[in-house]
Amino acid sequence: MSTSTTGKKNNSAEAATELLKAWLEAPGFRRLRERFLGAAGPGLATWDWVRLKLPIKAVQALTLPVFRRLGYRFEVQSVGDLKLGLLRRTFHRGKKAQGLRRLVFLPGFGDSPTSWLPVFALLQPALRRRFDEVVLVEFPGSMGLLSEERAFNSMDRQHEVVFDLLDGLRPQVIFGHSLGAWLAAAYAIACGKGERPTKASLQYAGPQKILLASPSGVLADESKKELWLGKFRKAQNEGSAHFREFIFGKEPFWFGAVASSFMGFLDKPEVREFMDSVAEKHLVTDHLGAIGSKTWVLWGAKDGLVPAEWVHDWLERLNHLEPTDQRAKRGLSHGVVIQGVGHSPHLERPVTTAAAVGKILLGQPFQPPTAFWKRHGWHVHGA
Repeated sequence: MSTSTTGKKNNSAEAATELLKAWLEAPGFRRLRERFLGAAGPGLATWDWVRLKLPIKAVQALTLPVFRRLGYRFEVQSVGDLKLGLLRRTFHRGKKAQGLRRLVFLPGFGDSPTSWLPVFALLQPALRRRFDEVVLVEFPGSMGLLSEERAFNSMDRQHEVVFDLLDGLRPQVIFGHSLGAWLAAAYAIACGKGERPTKASLQYAGPQKILLASPSGVLADESKKELWLGKFRKAQNEGSAHFREFIFGKEPFWFGAVASSFMGFLDKPEVREFMDSVAEKHLVTDHLGAIGSKTWVLWGAKDGLVPAEWVHDWLERLNHLEPTDQRAKRGLSHGVVIQGVGHSPHLERPVTTAAAVGKILLGQPFQPPTAFWKRHGWHVHGA
């Protein structure tokens, strides 16, 4: 009886899907879509457009007006054959460029500042107090405002473009998430070694502080390398849907609406080239001692992509003093582990994430947590 019922439900669902596909391919709907949202593009059926493109169009339509109401303006820069987007918010005008207190945010792999909108909206008072300008970087091809652009096809190319951008912006603070945190750490290392900025006339020696959320780039031993790389290899070999299980501690109910778009990003040819290009030379495991910036590491306790226990690998290397290290300049580094969330704390608990980030940016102390806060808030390491 139950098998028969299940079969009927599956047949009904398949019939409904086929009916919807037929309706979406009808000339009237195609004309309506092309009038308001543009053509689907060569070889892209309307059904695929609805699954892959419409969710991103909706994100763009919902988030960009809110960013503008918060005072951000959106700029697009051409860098060779690629484009970068910058969401900029100026709080205090009239200062010379070299004296600006600026924060730059670098999002994660396939991510965008649009997914961080609730956090940056909640941080607005702290950002106004602490900075003259905030710049949120939008990478091409990701699930944000430049989703139609060609994505980076190699880690070397992304390093070059991002490092040149940071040389020009001269941020006092860099805040990165996941891949963005890896890039932030790599840039701080390059600054500590004197490799960046490339122009001495910039009068800039690197960021004073870096905040790294769910960072990649430190793999302390071979078993951790295999664990981390294996997740990407499996996604490449068995399909990008495998990657979805690592993004959250508990997947938000609404993510199903945009999941196909994210998996579509991972299936882009240039993105697969990018994943193939990541090599041992890009890891920062053995170079953290060169960082001269005050460093905070923020993690989700249930991170399935980069386990939260690895926070100790970062802190051990950041706080271990060698004769050539920069620790005397930056002081001790600290880690904050947010309870109950995974690799995307900004999507699972934006209020808690904003509260932790705000304390770090303002330099406010983390008080000893109560029993409730240990379960539902954060735990500080290295304090």
